[in-house]
Amino acid sequence: MRLPQVSSFLGFFLYIQLLLPQQGQAQDSTSTETRIRVFEYGDHVKSSSLSTYSTAFKLNPYGLLNGEIPVFAERRITPKISLEASLGITMKDYISRMYQLMWDEEYENPFDNELSEFRTQKTGYTYSLAFRYFPSADYDAIEGLFFGIMWKHRAHFSEIDPASMNGRYPEVTSVAKEKRVVRDLALIFGQQIFWDANISSEWMIGLGYRNTANKYLNLIEQHDPQTDTYERKAVMQEKPFTGPSLILAWKLGFGF
Repeated sequence: MRLPQVSSFLGFFLYIQLLLPQQGQAQDSTSTETRIRVFEYGDHVKSSSLSTYSTAFKLNPYGLLNGEIPVFAERRITPKISLEASLGITMKDYISRMYQLMWDEEYENPFDNELSEFRTQKTGYTYSLAFRYFPSADYDAIEGLFFGIMWKHRAHFSEIDPASMNGRYPEVTSVAKEKRVVRDLALIFGQQIFWDANISSEWMIGLGYRNTANKYLNLIEQHDPQTDTYERKAVMQEKPFTGPSLILAWKLGFGF
């Protein structure tokens, strides 16, 4: 029987293990790290507390192609779920026609007509709301890979003023106010990471359903049955579009 020797060895081993953390703490007393990793029994590492950042404010430079300038705010509402909302302004949408041609090769942008050169873009608005889930065992919201659902609404406005036409189109007798409203409901996934100095970087892809309502001024030939002649008139028309939604985003911001 060698139990006394084994017991002595185990006691010495436990004594050394208790001393090591104390020595490590003495050596690292000047460390400024805010996140602690605790090694537990098993092959994985768990965070001993929530991620450092619970709130982030972001911008999406890619949105400029869609004529959007929103500001995003994201807030952790549970350890694994966050709520992201945005609010901003819109300008001219440069890629709307290219996007819709992806789904309909015969699509014609209703705003590309003979009055386009007299169309003046006005400031519109955009807003969105998204719930995002962060499944990683090593990170809590709002850091790491995520997926979720997003609702997005944006409105673009323009107008045509007959005063700018110099009499070229007498059919236009008053200022025409046009609009284009785009609504998206999409499933999203992506990743958000934080660099030094609280800087955040995020990529995101959304796939879903899009509904677009277009209201625009157009010149048409109207038939007069009494005189059997055609008269050229300027009328407001509407043209809807529905189809798949593809949303891309690359956001930069800061967390705290």
